Amino acid sequence: MAKPDPALGYLNGKLRFWLGWAQEITGDHAAAQESWRQARSELEPFLKEQPENWYLIGFLALTNMGLGDKAAALALAERAMAANPIEKDAFNGPTSIEMLAR
Repeated sequence: MAKPDPALGYLNGKLRFWLGWAQEITGDHAAAQESWRQARSELEPFLKEQPENWYLIGFLALTNMGLGDKAAALALAERAMAANPIEKDAFNGPTSIEMLAR
């Protein structure tokens, strides 16, 4: 994670989100917060380029959840659900609902 691969695009932010999750689970709250701040800064530019990417929106929602920004997390989770409703995609649609539940 020290040198993110630009070819991975927004997946770098997704990986950094999971790093923060692991740090939080192990009790390193300060490191988790820093990882989530970095993840948010890595994910947000891609949202401007890919405003309908429900997967990206969902990980940005989870990142904001980790940072304690409940309002932003809920708004993004609802946006992810609207971008890929279960009625449109029965396989992946529930993923956005699961992200909202978290």
